[in-house]
Amino acid sequence: MEEIESRFQDAIKQRRLHGIAACASKGNNVIYSSAFGKLDLNSSSDDMTVDTAVHLFSMTKAFTCVAAVQLIEAGKLSLDAEVHSIIPEVKGCKVLEGFDDAKGDPVLSDPRTTVTVRHLLTHTSGFAYKTWSEAYKRYTKMSNIPGISTRTYRSLIGALVNHPGERWCYGSSIDWLGWIIERVTRENLEAYMKAHIFKPLGMDHTSFVCPKEMYSKRLQLLQRQPDGSLETCPFDTFKNGDQVEMLNGGHGCFGTASDYLKFCTALANGGAPILSVSATKMLLSNHTGDLPLSPIISTSPSLSVDYTPHPNSSWSLLGERTEVNLEGRRRSGSNSWSGLANTYFWVDPEEKVAGVVISQVLPFGDPTVTELYEAFEKAI
Repeated sequence: MEEIESRFQDAIKQRRLHGIAACASKGNNVIYSSAFGKLDLNSSSDDMTVDTAVHLFSMTKAFTCVAAVQLIEAGKLSLDAEVHSIIPEVKGCKVLEGFDDAKGDPVLSDPRTTVTVRHLLTHTSGFAYKTWSEAYKRYTKMSNIPGISTRTYRSLIGALVNHPGERWCYGSSIDWLGWIIERVTRENLEAYMKAHIFKPLGMDHTSFVCPKEMYSKRLQLLQRQPDGSLETCPFDTFKNGDQVEMLNGGHGCFGTASDYLKFCTALANGGAPILSVSATKMLLSNHTGDLPLSPIISTSPSLSVDYTPHPNSSWSLLGERTEVNLEGRRRSGSNSWSGLANTYFWVDPEEKVAGVVISQVLPFGDPTVTELYEAFEKAI
């Protein structure tokens, strides 16, 4: 591990990163856990640790997906349940077919089929994020739909960009799923996940509502500049969970590298104590068949670069699933995903290996972090 540690340290010394943490497990044992750098660019700030709080952004999705599978296993929810039977508000969502050439008005149609829980879990519902859909970005602006970052239920009620089940499109499906979980359990996501995921796994520093003392010592979100330097991020307006209407199941959690590894370790080893072996197998299996995973094209270069899923990937009920062995990295059947501020995880159930790399840099897909993530996985 000396080589990868040297690479982490060099990134800090060269001020290409201010702070980064990496953890990994084999079986139920932590085999690596370390952090490098500071909480911000000020050399006198506190050291980064594996217990430093960060915005997990879309790595929150994995918690919500597990919560849904728990409810499915308990018989309280079905993969084929129609979303409108739980959230009637979805009935108002039409399919955006395009825009009228003459007037520029949106052309909308009724969905050919209804959105189901399965569609939400697999991102085949048609719900998009405007950050990765030019058409939806245009539609939300014309229709005065608040952005997802407002963390309001109204922000979810827009249009679909494709008919349910016909295309894979990364978007707000898991935010909708979080809303479903709240309706089914009659609890908010914080209460449900604390009782059924965080507490059983000993994830004491993961929450939609970050304690003030922890929030004040979080790893600062920084923005990569064109010259490669880092500056304070103008987008660091993420609100704590006690200040919002909706606890977004798609991106609302704070957490730490050490906590997230506990979650991934459970999934790599059969799911206990949060899921049964059979439910974990269902969670991590291919649920999109041969349906291609569409490239994710950014509409906001300051937030994200484009991302093209691996050509030999499918989508599980958790994240991107590798259908072939990645040489020197993970085995076929592994699951992985990431968060907007360059946070990453992988779960390899065949080798019973899991890993997490945590930073706080925009835009997503930062080359410094992605190269370190790949190198760390190879080192493990």
